[in-house]
Amino acid sequence: TREGLNEAFSSIHSLSYILCPEGTEDILFEKLANLENEVFVYVKNYIAVKEETWFSTNFKQLDPQTTIIIQDQLTINDTLTHADIDHISEIILAGDILVVDETTKVILKKKISQSFKGEIHVLQDHDEQIATNIGELVL
Repeated sequence: TREGLNEAFSSIHSLSYILCPEGTEDILFEKLANLENEVFVYVKNYIAVKEETWFSTNFKQLDPQTTIIIQDQLTINDTLTHADIDHISEIILAGDILVVDETTKVILKKKISQSFKGEIHVLQDHDEQIATNIGELVL
C-alpha cells in the first residue's frame, strides 16, 4: 500500500532505475536521495527481459496491459504487426532490441514510452548480431 511504502523507507539510494506500480511513483520520488534516478511505472503487470529471442507468438501470449522492460537484449526473429502488440501497455527500453526489418522497428517505437540507454537495431541477416565490444589487435 501507499502508506506501507511511505513508512517502510526514509530514503532510497539507487544507481539504477526503479520500477513501481502506478500510484506510488510520487512517494518514491520523495524518498530518492539521487534525483537523477529513473522511475518507471507499470499499470497492471510487467515482464523483464534480459537476453532472449522472441517471435510474434511471444507477444500474443502476454496478458493485456503488460509492460515489457528490456534490460539487456531482446532479439525478435520475425516481423511484428500492430495486432501482435496492441494489447501490451508499453515497452521500457533499458537495453537493446534487435529486429529483422524496418517495419517491426517502427511498430515497436510506437510502444516505447521511456528509453534508458537502449536502442532498436535492424539486423541485415537473421543470424547477424550487433558487435558491442570491438578492439584492435596490433602484432
